[in-house]
Amino acid sequence: MANTFDRFLNAYSLLIINLLIIVLALTVGGGLYFFETGLIHLIALIFIALAVLRIIYHHYTYDPILEKFVHASLFALIVFAGSHIIEYISMMFLNRYQDAVFANVGNFYLIGTFSIIIGATYFSGINHRTYASFLRMLSYAFIAGFFLFSVFLFANDRAIGLEVEDPAPFLYALMLVIAGVLAVIEIVKIRRLTPIMHGFTTYLLGGLVLLLIAILPNIFYDFLAIAGVPSYMSIYSSHFLFYAALSLFFLAFKKLSYMGGVYEDLKAVDVH
Repeated sequence: MANTFDRFLNAYSLLIINLLIIVLALTVGGGLYFFETGLIHLIALIFIALAVLRIIYHHYTYDPILEKFVHASLFALIVFAGSHIIEYISMMFLNRYQDAVFANVGNFYLIGTFSIIIGATYFSGINHRTYASFLRMLSYAFIAGFFLFSVFLFANDRAIGLEVEDPAPFLYALMLVIAGVLAVIEIVKIRRLTPIMHGFTTYLLGGLVLLLIAILPNIFYDFLAIAGVPSYMSIYSSHFLFYAALSLFFLAFKKLSYMGGVYEDLKAVDVH
């Protein structure tokens, strides 16, 4: 089944899908239809479905330590995708448009990023176990903190502000930089230690960077409004980047099927 997904959902088809979404969103109904109907949020369900399918059908690396990294990346993929389910429900069913909705998307993005860091340290920290253990504990603490904060914001949707005069946007930006830099460092370590994972880590890095950038229009929406950017364009740009990021994540896992070498031999033995 995984081979079927990989054959039809390749870089070219995903690029066409992303471009088609952008063109339709910017032209149908004068560029407002997707925004006013909530379709821009609903489209995220397509990529969420791809994430779920990738979790069900993914290529095993035959390395128990690397698998922890792969599983953590799969978990992060679901967390990233799940954040938009919550956003969609909050806006379209609960009629919540407060800053807490955008903040919670940021919380989930950070949870997913720290999850990747945790998985990466099991392999990248083989030669530096003390540092790896510290980074894992720190990441677990951040995940717990952001999860509890998300629960609090969901129950108290006016408890945070993302306006120009509020410190929250800058604090989120700082945390995104910290989490992003730590994740990139650990992923690059894996790519250096295991060249055979080069394709996977390259797509993963690209997707992660796009995801972290995708949250910026949400947390800095007030700054963009002051600069004259319409609110619907802030939403669109965030979602376009999100769709592209999840596409790269999907392609990253496709690369696991072309690792070659001893991994290909082990896969052949497993199949037979």
